[in-house]
Amino acid sequence: MNCHSTWFKAASLFAAVLFPSAVFADGAGPFDPVTFDDGIVLSHPEDRYKAALRFRIQNLLELRSFSGSDLGIEEIRGRVRRARIRMSGHVVNPRLTYQLQLSLSREDQDWSESQFPNVLRDANFTYSFLQEQSQALSVSFGQGKLPGNRQRVISSGELQFADRSLVNRTFNIDRDFGMQFHYKRESWNLRGSISSGEGRNLSFPSDSGLAWVVRGEILPFGPFIGREDYVEGDLKYHDQLRMSLGLTRAVFKNSNRAGGTIGTFFTTTGDPNTGTPIRSDQTVHLLDLIAKYRGWSLQAEIGERNSPNGVLSATQALFEGTGWMVQSGYLFADRWEVVGRFARVSPEAKSKIDSRNTLLAQTTAGLNYYLDGHRVKAQMDLTRQSLTDPSWVTRLNLEIGI
Repeated sequence: MNCHSTWFKAASLFAAVLFPSAVFADGAGPFDPVTFDDGIVLSHPEDRYKAALRFRIQNLLELRSFSGSDLGIEEIRGRVRRARIRMSGHVVNPRLTYQLQLSLSREDQDWSESQFPNVLRDANFTYSFLQEQSQALSVSFGQGKLPGNRQRVISSGELQFADRSLVNRTFNIDRDFGMQFHYKRESWNLRGSISSGEGRNLSFPSDSGLAWVVRGEILPFGPFIGREDYVEGDLKYHDQLRMSLGLTRAVFKNSNRAGGTIGTFFTTTGDPNTGTPIRSDQTVHLLDLIAKYRGWSLQAEIGERNSPNGVLSATQALFEGTGWMVQSGYLFADRWEVVGRFARVSPEAKSKIDSRNTLLAQTTAGLNYYLDGHRVKAQMDLTRQSLTDPSWVTRLNLEIGI
């Protein structure tokens, strides 16, 4: 290849990223396939390869009061909650797709649990056996989100609040390495996975226990617009009622962690970094609903965890018990949205020997402004945490991405 041509193309691509309107104002140039509708997209002229590069940043400011009655601010915390880079596309054939996602901020790397900068979040590829309008079948291999509760599978960049609910924090299944399948019809979906059961990017050897997850969904009023059953808020303004009901069952064998693939590591010393791992079995059931109609949205989730050997020591135990949450919002035509949420978790008596397993309830009210859907938005909310640990927290979350 001519040296001058190579440098010209490299310079053109650099200019395209920085000044897309100037480079492609007339639709000409050596990189016509580059678009910005879904990030920065590069595609092969014969559609053999495609790469879509995206990023998003969430900057969060929190003001907290550690009292249910005294509203004096006792803690002010500002941080980059999430800073992620994602690449997806296909190789050789549009049926063979891939996904890669990295987390760059410290809080998004699970330092407290993994004890190292856990940068890699997703790295998997998927082959689609069916790609018809009425049905689809695909199989994935690698690391990614398991088919757990709906709010966890919904991207953190497409939430109505600055973060997910208390119920999600207690019962979510999160990411793992393994195989997944997805069979989709217009009125129902079936998902499943078999994975290591240890979580993402382990720094120590695994054991012989696995995690088995199966999830079914029913859409009684037909499909949502696009994939809006996995996006919070009715930003598409569905002119007909749409609803999806989901049920998940997850079974973990010989798990060493509080949440199966996520959470505290249990050991004989009580310190995640020392001692011998203590393993247990656990089963999680999750029931969820999402509905949308003309700017109005409703979500609800119920979670349950039980274990035959959940009491691990005199001071350590799994959270066995139940939790539920409901949230709703209304999007006005001028891009403003009002939202509200109530969540509650209730541990069984035997789980309370672990001081981390407490009865909690949170009530949250919020106001959102969508400048460009979920990609560019501002969110503000106020939460009252009640029962055993009363407190107030108000949050301002600003998000930008492509």
